[in-house]
Amino acid sequence: FWNATLPNTTDADTAAWVTTDEKLTAEHPTATFVPGHGEIGKAADVTAFRGYLEALRSAVASARQSGLSGEAVVSEVRGRLAPRFAHWGFYDHFITPNITQMQSELAGTKRRPTPVK
Repeated sequence: FWNATLPNTTDADTAAWVTTDEKLTAEHPTATFVPGHGEIGKAADVTAFRGYLEALRSAVASARQSGLSGEAVVSEVRGRLAPRFAHWGFYDHFITPNITQMQSELAGTKRRPTPVK
């Protein structure tokens, strides 16, 4: 997780990330978590980060279902997420790429590394 910081989602599978974060907090509700970025956190911080990923997924899906695409989705979703997340670290740097990458992820066109088995 990234503590109170927007993540780089370039090669992320956000659905899997949400599931992983949910499992971590359920199995370790009193643990201390060391994030990829930001301060050391507690389960509530991981839950807040998961909330960002869920809000991002939901807002992009809703905008797409409304018939928006491209920059219109970016504008709509930025406006929706700013009240909750604009104070987080890297917001201005990552919000537009996060939205664009989420559009690709939800459309099934996002390129991600494939693990070698």
